[in-house]
Amino acid sequence: MADLKRMHTKQMADAYKAHRGFLTLSLLFILIFISSGITIAETQPDSDKAWETVKSKILKTGLSNKVIYRSKEPLKGGQEIKCWDRTIKVPAHFEQAWFFFVDDQPMANWGHKCRYIFVDVQTFKYQVIDSTSPPNSLDDMFQIYPPPD
Repeated sequence: MADLKRMHTKQMADAYKAHRGFLTLSLLFILIFISSGITIAETQPDSDKAWETVKSKILKTGLSNKVIYRSKEPLKGGQEIKCWDRTIKVPAHFEQAWFFFVDDQPMANWGHKCRYIFVDVQTFKYQVIDSTSPPNSLDDMFQIYPPPD
């Protein structure tokens, strides 16, 4: 009977150790997951601040009669953007930049004024390139103004 009791106690102790180890690993995994999520959120470039820069510095006269798009993520300096009639490069002096495309006459056929705007993700300095045709990747961008229905 004492051997049976001792064996049962040992099994209980082993089960407790295994359970404690599982809980410790689970807690460690949760902490790593949460802390990496916070790190990702803290380092995500601020597209809203870049958009505010575009509105306040470049489109000072207003947004009416314009259609504006933003890249889904920042582009690397020197990256090429293919257009109908040429290739435009993200300014090389920006490590990464948000790309905004402004159609200044959305009701007209192409060959009219439009702008490629690049906003540095760290300094929020910007560069505007005038053009007359849209990027080939327009379907891969977010329309930010007017907001789509």
